[in-house]
Parts: sequence; structure tokens; C-alpha cells
Amino acid sequence: MKKLVYLLPLVCLVSAVSSCSSSESSSLDINKVNLNIINNENLGTVVYDDKDYFIGDIFSFTINEKTYDNKVSYVTINNINYITNSENYFSFEIRSDVNIAINYHQETSDEFVDVNFEDNEQIDMSSEQLILSNKAYINDFIKINYSLSNNYRLANFVLNDDYIISTNSKGEYEFKAMFALNNIKAVILNDGDIDDDIYLDFVNYVGEKEISDIDFSSQNVFKPIDVANISFLMLKNNPSFYVYSFNKAVSKALFITNTQNTNSIFIKNDNGIFKENIAVGDNLKMAERFLNYKENNIDHYQVSGSNVIDYDHATYDINSVATYNNDSYKQHFGVGIDDIFHYKLDRQYELDGEVVIDNIEFENSIVKTNNQYEISLNLNPLSAVGYSTYMTTTTNFEGAPSISYQKEVPTFKDIGIKLILDLNLRPLKFITRETYVVHALMDVDTDSYSKSIFYYEHKDAPSFNESISYDSIYNDINL
Repeated sequence: MKKLVYLLPLVCLVSAVSSCSSSESSSLDINKVNLNIINNENLGTVVYDDKDYFIGDIFSFTINEKTYDNKVSYVTINNINYITNSENYFSFEIRSDVNIAINYHQETSDEFVDVNFEDNEQIDMSSEQLILSNKAYINDFIKINYSLSNNYRLANFVLNDDYIISTNSKGEYEFKAMFALNNIKAVILNDGDIDDDIYLDFVNYVGEKEISDIDFSSQNVFKPIDVANISFLMLKNNPSFYVYSFNKAVSKALFITNTQNTNSIFIKNDNGIFKENIAVGDNLKMAERFLNYKENNIDHYQVSGSNVIDYDHATYDINSVATYNNDSYKQHFGVGIDDIFHYKLDRQYELDGEVVIDNIEFENSIVKTNNQYEISLNLNPLSAVGYSTYMTTTTNFEGAPSISYQKEVPTFKDIGIKLILDLNLRPLKFITRETYVVHALMDVDTDSYSKSIFYYEHKDAPSFNESISYDSIYNDINL
């Protein structure tokens, strides 16, 4: 398993994994967070705006030192250490409850210490505060000047592999030279690297260790929803894999029950991405294929009625293509072409307690057994704010029967997930249970059951009208 070497920037933007989720705009019910600051009031005062804080807010604070001898050395924010700067200033975006500890040290007399900028061919680093080429007085504040090669960006600077170097209020990278050797490593990302905030927390936490050597069920840095998020973020960098999925949706209105079975496959290989959905129900037959064999060029073919023979077979019309670029695809379908998971996995979508759907209990937990992790999630219905848009595309198309036409996107009520990962946090399989209301000729309560299975090997996409066998997954909804 490849080791991770990126580290976390102190201030990062929240970005969501939007997998089959909806583009319908809904205001999020964001909860107030708890703020816990541990500080020695005899040594310093923590100054910040005293108000309620919510997920997504920026929290900024400074520390006013009270003594000459005892000075701020670093702060610990949610279990990650940040070396101080000349202003004792820190700022970050809130993603969960905030726990901060202020650490002080007794300053020693003047002496020289070494400052070393670790070689990296993508970045040039220097500082005007250095004496000679690599010396500074202990406890001096060192500003870092840098220039990057094209197509690279800076994630952060790290001091002695243990401390993140944050920026002062002017946005300058600056740190206190506290150690006999102060080794500075630049964390560089290229344009294709993941820069999701939780993911960068994760790579900082992993450092030089193997992912499989860490027990994510016994740590308190990442919540179960974080680990699930990280798993699907890493999956997007996997060059070759495929996923079989099966979904059964049962809708009931008055004395009528409608069952729709949908088989799906997602294939990623060197040629691009191939996706197919075949939906067969009492009132609707629909099949669609997505071909993304050219960058930023997605061909979509959709047929219905007699062109859909059964859950394995459909006949596509090569002249009925609709072509999208990545942006227009996401705007139309509510998801990205490479999105596999159906829900957003930011922390604000995690619900407290448990929900029971289909006699299965879903709560927010992660358990390690038999060299695997099982993650259970109880998700806010707002996590499906794009998946619902994607769902309407299976019924609201030219030629679709009026009985199945949806007047608006479905309204989700309950969402439960159970996800199995290997020790390298690769998804192996997951099940979902959902309850939602379909808004068609009337409002229809619907129960949904699904399962997906992942295979980490090369698979060729089929030729245009070549069928795919779904026997391995058909009607299998148990974990």
C-alpha cells in the first residue's frame, strides 16, 4: 500500500462528496457546536468573539501572554498540533465540536538553532530571518518565502513532522524556532490531488505509516462518517475497478403496490468510465448507458418500453445520444460522472441516535472484525440532496408513462447505510435502506433496498449493444 505523505493546512474549505445526491437547493439545518478551550489563565488569555458558533463558521483567536518567561509554544486543535506565530493567531473553519489546548513553554537564554528546508524540486523555500544559511536564534519567528513550480500548489508546511505551520493574520507562513533542529517540509499537491479538508486531516494523521497499520475503530480523531468519506475520496484515484449494484424500490398508494428493480454497473479503466442502469418495474421499463471515453465528453443513451427486454438486456439506439461536458452533466443529473456513493458525507449530515429500517439498526459506529471495518451511518435526509435529482431522470424523460412522471424530486425521510471496508479503507460492499415520498400523480410512500459490491481489477466496457450479466447481484440486498 502506498504511503501517504500529505499534511493538513490549518484553514481549508469544506467540500462534500456528492455522489448520486441532489442539486435541489435546500437550506441546511446546521447545528451549534460546543467550544472547549483548555488554557492556563495564569500564563495567557485566549481572545475570540464570544458568540454561538455553527458548522461552517470561521473561528479565529489570539493568545495574549501574561509573563515574560512563559510563552506560547503550540496549540492543539482537535488533536492536531499547530506551532505558534509572532501574533499567536490561529483561524480555521469549524466542521465539528471544537477542542483547543494552549501549550506554553519556559523560554531559554539566547542560543543558535538550526533551520533546515527539506529539498523538494517543486518548491523553493527561504527566509530572511536566518543567520548565515541555516541558523536562527532560539524562539525567533521565521517567515517562509517560497515559489512553486507550475501545476503545483501548497497544502502546508510541517515542522519536524509533528507540527503544522499556520499563517499569521496577514496570511504569512511563520513559526517559532523552538528546537535545536527545525526541519521544514513543504506539503505539495498537484492539480489532480484531492484537497478535501477531511482527507487532508487524514493524510496528516497517517503520516509515514501504512494505512492498514492504523486501527480506525479505536481512534477519536475521525468519526465513522469521516472514514466513509475518506474511503470514497481515495476510490476516485483508483485507476481500475468496477461496481455492481442492485436496487429494489417498493411504492404503495391506496391499494396499489409497485415494485421497481434496477441493476447498475460502474466501470473505470484506462479508457474512461462506463455506467449502465436498467430499471424494470410494474409501470416503467428504462435503460441508460453513459460513456465517458473522452475527457470532459459524456455520451448518454436512454431507451424505454420494448427496447428493455429484461433486467439484463436492452437495445440502445446509437442515434439517440445526448452529449454533456462534466459541468452540464452534473447540473442535469445532480451528480458527477465519477460519483458512486449516493449521499453527501460531511459531518453535518450525521444524525444522532439510531434509525431502524427494514428491521436493521443504523447508528453512527465503526467496528473492526475479521480484518475489515463495518461502518454504520444514520444520515440526515439532506445528504440526498442530489441523489433525488438523479432519481427523477429515470422517470422524467421523453416517452415515459405519465403515471410515473415525478412533479418534483422525492422527499427523503430516513437513510441508513452499512459499509464494509478493508484495512486499507477500500470499500468492498455496502447496503442502503431508505424511506422517501415520490411526488407523481399523488404522493407515494416508498421503501428502497440496495446493495453494491466492488471489484478491484480491470474490466473492459461492453461494446455498444453488448449485454452485461447482472446475475451475481440481482435481488441481493443483504450485507
